[in-house]
Amino acid sequence: MTYLAKNAEAEALYRHSLSNAKHESTQAMITRNLSMVLLSAGKLEDAANLAIQARETGEKLHGTYHELTILDMYNLATIRFHQGHYEKAGRLYRKTLAFREKELGPDHPDTLANADGFAANMQNVGELLEVEAMHRKALAGRIKQLGPKHPETLISMDNLALVLSDQGRLAESIELAGEALKGFEEELGPDHPEALTAAHRLGASFCTAGNSIRGLSLLTHAYKGREKVFGLLNIDTLDSAHDLAWQLDNVKRFVEAEHLYRPLVPAREELYGPEHPKTVSSYDSFAQALRHLEKFVEAENLERKIMSIKKKTVGTDNEGYINNVYALGLDLAGQERLPEAEEMLRIVLEWWTQNWVAISARRGLMTIRQVSIFAHLVVVLERQSKQSEAEALNQRFPKIAGYEHTPPDLVKSL
Repeated sequence: MTYLAKNAEAEALYRHSLSNAKHESTQAMITRNLSMVLLSAGKLEDAANLAIQARETGEKLHGTYHELTILDMYNLATIRFHQGHYEKAGRLYRKTLAFREKELGPDHPDTLANADGFAANMQNVGELLEVEAMHRKALAGRIKQLGPKHPETLISMDNLALVLSDQGRLAESIELAGEALKGFEEELGPDHPEALTAAHRLGASFCTAGNSIRGLSLLTHAYKGREKVFGLLNIDTLDSAHDLAWQLDNVKRFVEAEHLYRPLVPAREELYGPEHPKTVSSYDSFAQALRHLEKFVEAENLERKIMSIKKKTVGTDNEGYINNVYALGLDLAGQERLPEAEEMLRIVLEWWTQNWVAISARRGLMTIRQVSIFAHLVVVLERQSKQSEAEALNQRFPKIAGYEHTPPDLVKSL
């Protein structure tokens, strides 16, 4: 029986048991377990509602600071994390961690698991140095309590490797992640979910470090393993599919990337809803792959969908939204709809001109992607025979972008 079938069977059994439970304490226990089964199945909204129900019943029966109530709060934090509600998750993780450190001690397995969950949440909001310190503390505690080869210790090791990768410390990350993967494969087998997670993360780090052959091999193994174990409609499988497709696109294997994105995008829509950050990220990545394949109409439709979502969630005065306006301009130019493309690119140019000082203070000179915004507008103007405007922009470009001279042949190459 596959994991997916076992998950469905477990859900059915728990729901049947819940309908027949007479006592509130039994109902709370079943509700708690059912919420975790639904989380594994990707039914995040149902899981959150049941976790809230379990927590409310637990507070009524045991009080706010009973260990079962704290467990319910921790489970809800984990669900909120997977929903992308990082602020809500962070508040819950912080409360449960403070309680467990006080009542159980800093090296208790539940405290260390809580610290790992809290650190993973903080990693998503960019607090990387504090996250590193928390993961190092958890790893040291688990080595002390469980030994260096215990699966829980290896999880902490892999989590630390991930935050090192996010900091750009790729050599350290790859060494640590490789050690974690080897440990998982020896202790649990190469197709165990934890081993597949480690393979996925190590593959992504290899790709970032420029070793795409090794990286893609690991990412492919992780994706195929997760799909076999969990099915496609699963949080981890979809993460693997997305990262593999992204890396295939990066090495110009566009058709293979497209084949992965086509089932991935509707699956994430079903699992998370259209406005979840992971779904929007899939829209963004798929649109880029379509653009590389010169499927500009389909890419345009996706960009307009993304812009509609971001207009509501982050507003139009936002770098992410402006990047989609830029991408839309490229899609329109690819269709020879040059006046519309020019309009989009001028919006982008105006935004960057207004925000350049603040952004350059954080990052220094523009990246090539940001520089290419100016170059693309020059190309669009030239293709409309607006030579004087193109030349004026070309003269103005280096000053805006922070260069002494326009990067050699950039406009020509575009």
